[in-house]
Amino acid sequence: LRDYIEQFFACEECRLNFLKMYDDCQFERCNRLHDGTDGEQEFEQLALWLWEVHNDVNIRLLREDREEKGLPELRYEGEQEARFPSRDDCPLCWHDDGGWNEDVVYRFLEYSYWPSRDVLETHFQHNTLQSEESTSHPKFLSISLIILVVYIYLRTCKNKRRNKGRKKW
Repeated sequence: LRDYIEQFFACEECRLNFLKMYDDCQFERCNRLHDGTDGEQEFEQLALWLWEVHNDVNIRLLREDREEKGLPELRYEGEQEARFPSRDDCPLCWHDDGGWNEDVVYRFLEYSYWPSRDVLETHFQHNTLQSEESTSHPKFLSISLIILVVYIYLRTCKNKRRNKGRKKW
């Protein structure tokens, strides 16, 4: 993942931010993703790590936007509203103190980013690709989340480039 981002992210700022988070082991990456983790658990941890990176990017971009517009600093409540999934989308994902139930978050991500096993098996049977490995949910989730993170970074970079020359009112 790191090498892919380093080589193929077109947005330099996005690439450098991601590499710094990765190399600095932010969100416990070095403890969560290592060779000793079994495949299923590692894919779950990768999905959760990418989810945390996504939320961090959302909050950082919101702060930068507010700063550029001269708005007051982002408060805790504003940060909570920028996080995914929202309390409305997944109330069970949230603890009362604003923390997360990661088991529920993972199930929410699983539900949101790939179809049920039955749908996958039907699809693969019709395409004569019945490999059990091909229908591995954690791999499918990881790929979906990587695509989502890459999309968000690229969209953000494009918006920053577009807004660079504009006057601020």
